[in-house]
Amino acid sequence: PLTLGPTVVDGCLHGFFETLGFIVAVSSRRGLSLSMHKQDAKLLVKEMGVATAKHVELTYLRWKEDAKGCLEEVVSSLPSPWWIKPASSGSSIGVKKAHSVEELTQALLSGFTIDKTLLVEEEIQGREIEVALLGDASALKAFDPAEVFSGEMPYDYEGKYGKDPTPCTAKADLTLEQKQQVQQLAKQIFHRFSMRHFCRIDFFLTEKGVWYFNEINGIPAFTPTSIMPKICAAAGMSATDVIDQILESCLHVQYHQHHIL
Repeated sequence: PLTLGPTVVDGCLHGFFETLGFIVAVSSRRGLSLSMHKQDAKLLVKEMGVATAKHVELTYLRWKEDAKGCLEEVVSSLPSPWWIKPASSGSSIGVKKAHSVEELTQALLSGFTIDKTLLVEEEIQGREIEVALLGDASALKAFDPAEVFSGEMPYDYEGKYGKDPTPCTAKADLTLEQKQQVQQLAKQIFHRFSMRHFCRIDFFLTEKGVWYFNEINGIPAFTPTSIMPKICAAAGMSATDVIDQILESCLHVQYHQHHIL
């Protein structure tokens, strides 16, 4: 978790170091690649039977050719407000909320400066619940769920790393059944994406008790304001403990990869 950025969280740097024969202390290349592209992640989770927000995918090429048609598709397909997200960007960079066609237009124009593919999603009314996971397929730990209190504001880059971070708690106020439900969902998604070592999976919980997948973060940050280290600390794990377990998981996976009959 010492490096972040487009060529890191999508698995490119991982593949480069693997080619050189190094053990890499992040998730699998497949897991990072799938989780980085929000459209692919949503489709894979939907195949698992997990709910996810309805969305429209827009490319910059299509926008240049028919901006009016793009706007009409969003308006006719999804109720407002809309959430606009770069399809392949981490740290919630470029995430914006739009209530009108005018705001939607500006959000798309801004988004296309970050990514050439954008997702426009319907808003899911619910609590923002995040689950941190540590380990591998043979010994996977799902921590107690955390909760983010973003309110009407987007939980974007400034909300995560700015001077006035979005309030959150490392232990969400959930029933035992709800906690077990989302931990099990998180583990299933972890395995389906071929994730390794550590990650964070984010959900919405509606008033009707329905869990919606939001996104999967293959390399969650470990900054002072990041939620991943807070979750681990609440479970009694220091930063050293977490790093030790990540390294143990790496060595365990490496050993079994080279001892397959």
